[in-house]
Formats: sequence, C-alpha cells, structure tokens
Amino acid sequence: MTTPLFQMLPKRLLTTLFLTVAAPLFLMAQKITGKVSDIQSGEAIPFVSVFLSNTTFASETDTAGTYQVAGMTPGRYTLAVRLIGYTPYYQSVTLTAGVTTTIDIKLKVNEQELAMVNVLAQRDKVWEKNYQTFLNEFMGTSASARYCKVLNPWMLELEEKGKDLIARANGPLEIENRYLGYKVLYDLRSFRFDGQQTFYSGLTSFLPLLAASEREANQWTQNRAQAFLGSEIHLFKNLVSRQSATAGYEAFVDKPGEDPTSRSRFFYQDQQKKLQAFNLDSLVQAGSSPGTYQIRLPRRFELHSNSSEGAYSIYRDKPCQVAWIETTGRPLVFNEDGLLLNPQEWSVSGYMANRRIAETLPINYLISNTAPKKIRSESDWLETPLFTTDQPYYRPGQNIQLSGMMRYSNPTYVDSLSKLLRVELLHPEKRMVYAAKWVIDEGMFQGSLPLPDTLSTGMYLLRVYTQWMLNQGNQEISQRWVPIIAKDEKPISTVIHGDSTLTIRVSRRESVLEWKLETDPGVALHWLSLSVLDERSTPLVYPEPLENNSLPLSPDADRKHFLMERGITLTGEVVGKKDTPVEDAQVLLVVPRLGLSFTAISGSDGSFRYSNLPIEGTQQIIIKALNGKGKSAGTVKIHLPEQPALPFPDTLPVFPTTPLEEPVRIVYDTDYNAKAIQLNEVGVKAKRTPPPPKIYRQPDYTVQGKDLQNAVGGNFLVALQGRVPGIEIREVRDGDGFIKLVIYVRGNTSAGFRSLSQKQPQPLILVDGVPFEDINQVAALSPSMVERVEVVTRAEPQLGLRGYVGVISIFTKLNGSTSDDTDLNDTPGMKTYSITGYTLPAASKPGSLLWLPNITPDLFGKAEGTLPLLPKGDYRFVVEGYDQQGQLMKTSTVVTID
Repeated sequence: MTTPLFQMLPKRLLTTLFLTVAAPLFLMAQKITGKVSDIQSGEAIPFVSVFLSNTTFASETDTAGTYQVAGMTPGRYTLAVRLIGYTPYYQSVTLTAGVTTTIDIKLKVNEQELAMVNVLAQRDKVWEKNYQTFLNEFMGTSASARYCKVLNPWMLELEEKGKDLIARANGPLEIENRYLGYKVLYDLRSFRFDGQQTFYSGLTSFLPLLAASEREANQWTQNRAQAFLGSEIHLFKNLVSRQSATAGYEAFVDKPGEDPTSRSRFFYQDQQKKLQAFNLDSLVQAGSSPGTYQIRLPRRFELHSNSSEGAYSIYRDKPCQVAWIETTGRPLVFNEDGLLLNPQEWSVSGYMANRRIAETLPINYLISNTAPKKIRSESDWLETPLFTTDQPYYRPGQNIQLSGMMRYSNPTYVDSLSKLLRVELLHPEKRMVYAAKWVIDEGMFQGSLPLPDTLSTGMYLLRVYTQWMLNQGNQEISQRWVPIIAKDEKPISTVIHGDSTLTIRVSRRESVLEWKLETDPGVALHWLSLSVLDERSTPLVYPEPLENNSLPLSPDADRKHFLMERGITLTGEVVGKKDTPVEDAQVLLVVPRLGLSFTAISGSDGSFRYSNLPIEGTQQIIIKALNGKGKSAGTVKIHLPEQPALPFPDTLPVFPTTPLEEPVRIVYDTDYNAKAIQLNEVGVKAKRTPPPPKIYRQPDYTVQGKDLQNAVGGNFLVALQGRVPGIEIREVRDGDGFIKLVIYVRGNTSAGFRSLSQKQPQPLILVDGVPFEDINQVAALSPSMVERVEVVTRAEPQLGLRGYVGVISIFTKLNGSTSDDTDLNDTPGMKTYSITGYTLPAASKPGSLLWLPNITPDLFGKAEGTLPLLPKGDYRFVVEGYDQQGQLMKTSTVVTID
C-alpha cells in the first residue's frame, strides 16, 4: 500500500533576502568605518547598531557617532542600519582587499514610526492565535524551535487578509536562539503565510550568546555543525567544488509515466523503480559574473541528504533526510560561499523547508569552519621558567628576591599557555617551607620569598615550575640550591669562573655609577639581572649546581591530568543523604570581599569544578548547593589541593662556613606567612547578616525572584527586560572578542561594557548591598538564588554620580533579608572557607645592596644604565641571566669606591 506523502507535506517557499559575498577568502580582513548622524540636525547618533546582514559582523556607534565593522573578507555585502524612530538604511557595499571603506550614514526621522511604537501590556486572543502561527512558520516546528524566543513580540503587527496572515515589525525582532547560541536581530521586511506556503524576507545580524555552562557551549558547537550539514549553503558550497555527491547528496527525478504524488515507505524495494538518479555536479556551470555559478535543475525533483538523519527520514530502508524541490525552470545562481542569489526561483518541501530561523547560521560560520586549521603539535605547548636570585645565600629573616622569564617553544602561543607559576622552597628534610602561585605577566614573573627568623640553617631546594609542565615526561624545571646560614656564620669564598663571552664594566661619573654589559659577536642574550653585593660581608660563593633537574615522569602519563593554570582551580562534590552523589546541583560560590559570584553544575558523580577563578591573596568564600527550586541540594565537600610529588635530590651539597666575630644584623620583614596554607575550612557561629540598609528611596520597580525562575538560559538579568520599562539588555562583543552584557537604562546610558562608552556613567549595581563594578560579574548568579530585584531608573541625588543613571539592587536568598535570627550554621548545605589564591609582586627589602631584576639587552647583546653612588668600600657586581637558547650565563667584577 502506498501513501501520497508528497501531498501531505506543506510546501515552503523561503525568499529570505541574503547578502552577496562573491570573492574568495583573502589573508587580509577588510573593514568599514564611518559616522552616523541625523540628516536634519547633523548631530551624531550614539549607540546605533550597524551590521552586515546575515553575518556576525556588527558594531555600535560610540558617543561621537562613529563606528567600525572589521574582520570581513573581500566581497559584496549589505550594510544595514536600523534604529527605532528613524527610516531604515540599507546599502550594498563591495569590499576590496587592502582597502578601508568609509561610509557616512545620515538617518531620517520617521514620524509615523514614532507614533506607532508602543508596548501593549495585553493582546487579544486573535493576536495570540496569529502570533503562534507566525512562530510556527517563522521559527519552524522542529525541536530546535523550542529553544528560541522572541524577546520583543510587541514589535509585531499581525493582520489577517482573507486566507493570508500578514506580519510587519516596527523594529528589529530580537530573537534569543539557545539552540545555536546566537542572539538574532531580524529586520523583517515582509511576511506572508497563505495556509500552505510561507514567504518572508529580511536582514539578519547574529551576536554570539554567553553560554551558561561548558556543557551548553559544547552542545552549541554540536548543534551548529548539525545545522550546517544538509543546509542550503552546505549544498551549494559543495556544488561549487563539484563535490555534492561526496558530501552525501543524491538527486532523483520521476520516471515518465509515474505518479509523482505517490510515495511508499520503502525506497530500494519500490521507489527506486519509479525514480531516475541524475548527477547534480555535472549540471554546474560558470555564472555570468566573476565568482558566481549557475545550475539548471528539473522543475521537480527529490533530494536526499545522507549526512544526517532527522524528522524527514521518510524511507524505512534508507535513513536519510528527504526534500522535494520545485523550480521555475530558470537557472539558480549562487556564489563561491554557497549563497543562493535568486532564491525566488525555487521552493522546497521536506527537511529543508522545516529549517527556519531556529536553524539558520551566519554565512561567516561557513567561512570560519572551512578555512584550513593549523594543528598544534606537542612541541608548541612546551614552557620552561628561568629565574635568578639577588644573592647566592641567605640568612633567616631575609627575603629571597626572585625574578625570571618564561621560555616558550613557540612564542606565538604565549596567550594560550600558563598564567600562574608555582614557587616552592623545601627544607632539607623534604618538607615545604614556602608554596605559592605567582602571576606570569607577559612571560615575566617577579616576587619575594620571606624567610622566618626561626628558620633552621641548611641547604634548601628552591624550584619553579608550572602545573602544565608536569604533563611532559622528562621536562626540565628550574631549581637550585639556596644555602641558609646562621647570622654568626660567614661562607668560605670560592672561585667562580664567569662566562668569557660576557663582560660587565663599571665606572664612576660624578655622583652615579655607570655600568655597561657587552657580549661577544654571535652571543644572543635574552634576559638578565644585576646584583650589587658587599664584597667584605657577602663574599661571592655559589653552591654546587644540581646535576639532574629534570622531572622523571612517565612519558605516557595522562596529559589531561594536569590542567593549564590561568587562575585558581577549586574542586569538590555535592553529596546527599548517606553520602550519595547529587547530580545537576547548582553550586553557588560567593567571594564577599571581592563582590564576585560563580556557579557550577555537579556531574553524575556529584563532582564540580571551578577553573580560572580570579582570586588574589587569602579570601573567604561562601559556597552552597541548590536544586532547581532554590533549596538546599545537599552538602558541599571541598577537595584540598594536592601538591605534586616531585622528587627531591638524594644527596645535599656541602656549603662550608666559618664563624663571624660579630653576628650580622638584619632588619626583619614581618609581613609574611611562612606556612603554605592552601585551603582551610572556617567554622562560623554568628547571626545571619542583616539586610543591607537602603541607600535610596522607594524603588521604581520590584521584580520578585519567582518571576525570574524561568529565565531563558538561566540568565535572570535578561528577564528584567519585559518587566522593567526603560531597561534593555544586550549581548555584545568587546575589543578582545569576549561577549559582554550591556544594560541600557532610559535608552541612553549603559553599564557593563566600558569600551562602548568610556565616559558614560554606569548604574549602581548592588548584590546584597555589595557594589559590583561590572554587571557581567553577577550574570552567572542562579535565578533560583534571587529573592527579588529592586530597580531605580530615576536619577538618585543621594548617590551623586553613581546614582545618576539609577540603581539595580539584587537581593539573594543567602543574604536572608526575610530573617535575621538564624545562625549561618543552621542553613542546610552552606559552607564558609578560606582560600589562598595567587600572589602578585610586592616590594620588599632585598638582601643585596642593589637589585635590578629585569634587564633586556638590545639586538646586539648590550645593555647599560646608572646606579646611585655607593659609600667607600669594595663591591661585587654580579650579572646572571640566559641566552636565547635558555642557557645560563654569569659574570661578575669587583669595584672599589674610594
């Protein structure tokens, strides 16, 4: 029995207006610059969206009305400017390689549109029914459409004309597509649905969204790849290269005399007898203009896409996507990027018709994902820290001054490598005396290790490495012996032979000392340090070098075990009753002193991880696990960080000393903590913090937390848009390529993205009374944790400039604003910890007389400078550093000051 499936499937005619990109890829990206102003007054118009249709290339005018759109390849585009209250501006622009295009835009006020724009709180039932029909036809009815939402539906005007549904928009439709991870701005030019076919056109701009979790980001990557395979652009792109058959496409036309309306469920048993295959690639010809192609297809044929399965896998014995296509008989014209330039010449049914805005990708997704990718080799990821100290030995109570540089096997990847360095000092009995994480800034690091006054004497091991290095078997780390001698001891001087290729000369000139460093031709110095020592009290003595400073790790060690440290990592688990793991718990971490909050999701084993936390010094944190209803999900257990079990040398070198007649006097630096405490739990027994005092009068609007629970993507800030008039929240890309939230209050001021408007004041953002400098810091706060949000949109004189734009005050359930008599320990699942983060360089008294930690020679290996004149006596100038190959170089000279 056969079923007329073709008659049952509605036909969709998609006439979306695409831009044209006719040129191939070039190495140099192009840019468009210009200014947007009012055509009557001539005044600049700030915060206007300027974009290239159907791409992610977009910009926004600054306070001077200027804009810049960059990163495109040469070709022809449609430049679009759309601002409520002004007539839309569209212009076709052709970009040429190496040429910056300047386009000044003058917008004309649209009085009719200004009168039409209004937000209706309620719509009648007819509008609601028509709106649902519009969504089904515009978004599609696939599962992906459920992840899409129109944020400003009030912009739509829906009208029934006979059997047709007509849609118009008073401004760009803002669509949040959490299936593909884009915020889509769609400037709807026309829409008509006649009950069988859908016609619509418009200009589109894509802005990448912020992923709520790593899991969501990975899912977006998979969804985009799946949406791309079998798409219209994917088909025509493969037709350009005549590779459509290789990409999995097959085309069939009805044999003469066969009924085209009858289709069975079995292709190989029945339909193959009724259909005749034809070769798509053989029909492709060069177009009439450069960079274009054309193909003349049968007026009616069946297309199979074997690259994926889905709802339109019609045949039981052939799991492929099936589409039916009708053409006007005229050639279809497309360009090298697979863009169909005359879509009105065909109509599609089946799987292609079901792909609507919910599965539409920007055309530069194709460009970025088909460009050749450089595969990094293992050797590209090697990094080694090289360091020097200001003295050859120390006494208790002194500070070890340490300075160094990172040596990378491939310097072009410096931004992708470690940002934290582990510095450790070990006692001869193999116990840790000092352990800290220092910041690596542009490949350099510097700091001070305080030595306790009670530290025992002996040979200590100082080592410096990154956690990422531990993945590389037999990789060398930087380590050296550091002798600690008593205050009444003096080392016996030894002869140290310096490098003959390195020379330092010191001369006195009036009230300063001039020094010059020179090398032999061919010696490539990279980085050096200079110490000045008192020759009488600090003779030049260096301990024996380490014979083996490599890590004897297994070459086949798990490379994923040690992560790249670019911030503080914190791990733990959420457990319920009987220590059973709790999955999908929202773990909220708050750093009160910094005004920061972070969220993580527990896995199937209850474990969670925070990576790259920007925590400096010792900070107290509050952490709690919540379920979807905002209640305690269990107990949070933090895993104490483990120190890597690195080897300690079997034998200690000898460092001979002799007694001193008078002990050395040392001015102690007491601002240190000798113990390396990484993480300690702190017991808290105190009343809950009372609600923060009101620093403003009555709020203009209050949104309860229960109304924010269903925020799309878990971002409760976006949910404020429909509930607080005058607030608009966008996601834009900053100068570094990161997506940021921007809040517009009263239409002309912003918060959270300073690069858009450096001089614009920001709303005052409070979380439980703690001010936040950036709205992006609170975007990750779980909606289930929000009790209410109070918004002041008026200028608040009591707050001065900070309150000029208004106030956004967020009250969380952790603050306990509804109860102030409960102990924190009585809150189920809440834990308070003290965590030690990374250490920033801090000035401290060096052990040497003078210390120049960072000297960069010129291209000829030379360096020079001046030092203050020292009192009479003998002084040793010690230079120590590394050449371009990472080899240690050292020299010294004694200077007598008369």
